Amino acid sequence: MATVDAEIAEFEALSHMAPEHRPSDNELRRRALALADRIRSPRKAQRALTAIAACGRDAAAGFLDRWVVARSPEVAMPLADCARNYGVEPGEGERVRLAQATILDADLYARYSRQSLTWLAMAGGYDLEVRTNLRLLDIACAPEASQAHRDLAVDCLLRIERWDTDLLERLTASLTECPGTFWPHRLLDSATAAAEITRVWPELAGRLRRTADSCLLGSQKRCDQDIRQMPALFVAHPFISEITDDLRDAVAMATAGIGGYEVLYADKIQKDGTLSCKICMSIRQSAVSLFDLTSPCMDAKESSGFCPKARANPNVALELGLAFAYRKPTLLFAMEGCDPPADIAGHTIHRFVAYKKDLPLKLKSGVTGLLQT
Repeated sequence: MATVDAEIAEFEALSHMAPEHRPSDNELRRRALALADRIRSPRKAQRALTAIAACGRDAAAGFLDRWVVARSPEVAMPLADCARNYGVEPGEGERVRLAQATILDADLYARYSRQSLTWLAMAGGYDLEVRTNLRLLDIACAPEASQAHRDLAVDCLLRIERWDTDLLERLTASLTECPGTFWPHRLLDSATAAAEITRVWPELAGRLRRTADSCLLGSQKRCDQDIRQMPALFVAHPFISEITDDLRDAVAMATAGIGGYEVLYADKIQKDGTLSCKICMSIRQSAVSLFDLTSPCMDAKESSGFCPKARANPNVALELGLAFAYRKPTLLFAMEGCDPPADIAGHTIHRFVAYKKDLPLKLKSGVTGLLQT
């Protein structure tokens, strides 16, 4: 019998051949499965997967499924992560097993957090362990977690068919400890979750309806708007004729390479309701909100057109407060020489020299980074 190294080398040789000169797809898969049964070393498994994937995706999928079965997440996750480069993933059952173990392990979660949450959010028909659901609830309420991770955790929670007392108690505690958590309204939008919460803990269902959907602006008792996240970017800036066109040109240049995202401005929002309500909904629906903290100077004697000590724009300040309250990802920027309000001086503020000079590149880098976290 050929050695493992020899079999891997054979796949590597096959990968350089034209497809018509290789064995059939069924034969490649048979060989890949046989090789998976013999390989013990994770390093050799990764080498083999690379060679097999170059020969055929079906064979690579078979190899991956066979190799990760029953292996510990510490061993299996690196190969599963590598396989994503070839468009291959483990079977759904293995994905759920690995993902549950990963989010419960601090070291693994730090490395594979987004992948494990995505697998769980996509899984259907699987009852997750109670401790997994508790961990998902912690992630959904964690202020230090990224918005993307919190959204994925909530997607997982929406799939829970039976809410036990432990999970509901943790949810109640989370609402008390993190009163700024505004995602629970999505549980009430889910007929299954709403029915379960009402059945097991009716007092909590009432509290969710009162607190999760309350209106921060005070214009109404309860927000009844559709606030599902959209592929959009909200931009807040002072409405000054001297800078508005330049700013929007800079944003257009920055977002030109970020496909699928609509740019929203307060004066262009096509929604029903008051202006403040429309702005609030746009911030809550957007993936990222951008805030121009540049302070325009209305004194004609100022040749630069901007005063370092000018008062911050109140509309921008209010909109930034909404984004902070709803824990939305934000990108703050200001022209060199403009001092931000003291309350936000500790936040990262991207400085630029001119709207059409260096701002587009800084905005593109910042927005891309926030969308990837």
